[in-house]
Amino acid sequence: MIPNGRLAETFALLTATLLLVFFRPRGISEGVWAALGAALCLLLGLSTPRDALALVLSAKDALLFLLALLALSTLLEESGFFAWAAGACARFARGNGHLLYLLLFGLGAVTSALLSLDTTAVILTPVVLAAVRRSGVPARPYVVATAFVANAGSLSFPISNLTNLLLAEHFNQGFLPFAVRMALPEAVALAVTFAALRLWFRAELPARFEGAGHPAPPRHPFFFRTALGVLGFVFAGYLVGPRFHLPPYVFAFAGSAVLAVTGAVTAGLGVRWVRRLSLGVFPFVMGLLVLVDALHAQWGHGGPSALLARWAASPTLAPYVAALSAAVASNVVNNLPTALFAEHALGASPSPALIYGTLLGTNLGPNATVFGSLATLLVLDQARRAGEPTRGRDLVALGLLSTPIVLFASAAALQLTLRLVH
Repeated sequence: MIPNGRLAETFALLTATLLLVFFRPRGISEGVWAALGAALCLLLGLSTPRDALALVLSAKDALLFLLALLALSTLLEESGFFAWAAGACARFARGNGHLLYLLLFGLGAVTSALLSLDTTAVILTPVVLAAVRRSGVPARPYVVATAFVANAGSLSFPISNLTNLLLAEHFNQGFLPFAVRMALPEAVALAVTFAALRLWFRAELPARFEGAGHPAPPRHPFFFRTALGVLGFVFAGYLVGPRFHLPPYVFAFAGSAVLAVTGAVTAGLGVRWVRRLSLGVFPFVMGLLVLVDALHAQWGHGGPSALLARWAASPTLAPYVAALSAAVASNVVNNLPTALFAEHALGASPSPALIYGTLLGTNLGPNATVFGSLATLLVLDQARRAGEPTRGRDLVALGLLSTPIVLFASAAALQLTLRLVH
């Protein structure tokens, strides 16, 4: 057993790293702070280079998929897909302000489900704000909605959130079983979240809007049409891939390659899109992998693991306990470290109620604060860059009120699902 002092050192190092990640002193990116924290962890002997390398290699499928998804999302943006989708929402709303809010919320939910919550945060946020400006409606309700739907819309599939991918891969949860078990909880989460947003912003959302106009069609029609086809191909690949033992990143990379070639030939895209990839997420993820694994090594099989096993012994309470525990942890130390720690804390063969309850907590729980999910911070950053700064307390006030309700309702939906689907 490693002395408690080592546990205290590791916990203090992880806490300090997360604080630096959240506050980013001197504008230094979160990836740099996470990498420095991991390096210090190795220097202090809290982990070893061999263990760190083995850990990163064990997560290679998730990291490769993340890279593929970053490329695919960036190329879809270059094709004009997101601008077209937001413009289509504004046109279809036909001046109805309430319908516009619903449609853009729905666009965020679909984007989070198919292309991950980080795509919603980084790429869709400025597109939605541009559509809002053309429509002449207040931006604040849409910034908050984008942050909330990025997290709430990421329950659908393993590919919707890196936390989903890590836990689904670790506990061998296939794409279709995952999607079936999460369908009802996702629907409930989105419905309750949207209802909370509409009620909260009822005084700010106009009944009618003017000035949406007809945004110009995509500049390169063939590139755009190819993007639509690639989206269908990639999602179909996610569904059939497990039958042929093909991981999802194979299809995402294939789709990205098709779009890169098509963009180069028909739109003169070249390689400039590569510079827009948010590669800083990799040192962020790998640094946290090392730190959380070191914390678990010091903690052993006691602590949270024993408490969770005791509290969740009842099948009836299991999804609620797991969801609440993961939600609280996500808002204290962020949802990615929570998911990584849950891989150990849940044990070797946890029940589906514990696995999927934990996923409810890591996906929906972060809406209670601005620190629970990197996606929330990215939405606020993108809004600031677009000239529509939104205060974090605008999200926290609504999040603290709505998140417990959303969590409870989704956990109840999960419990019902698990009774029907084994």
